[in-house]
Amino acid sequence: MLIERALGVRLTRAPKWSRADWFDQHGVSYDAVGPFAAGRFDQQWRRFSQQIVLHLRKAEIVPVDVSLFTRQQVDTVESFIAERLLAPRVFTLGHAWPR
Repeated sequence: MLIERALGVRLTRAPKWSRADWFDQHGVSYDAVGPFAAGRFDQQWRRFSQQIVLHLRKAEIVPVDVSLFTRQQVDTVESFIAERLLAPRVFTLGHAWPR
């Protein structure tokens, strides 16, 4: 799983009572956003950006899977995260090129 490789954690599915998707071995909650096809980025961006912020209410960490996006689209996502000071709780992963 991308999150486990990127952060060096071991994830398990969250219990049904949780709004998060996973917990790591330290009890930190995660709720990922994305991916979807790059060809739908312009039509989905508004909703997608809203979901990034909403997921912060569900979990401590919000990884944003950008594995299907172009470099320009990833730049848009990363600018959104930076401008709203969402890092380090929100970050991108799954880049198709070396970082």
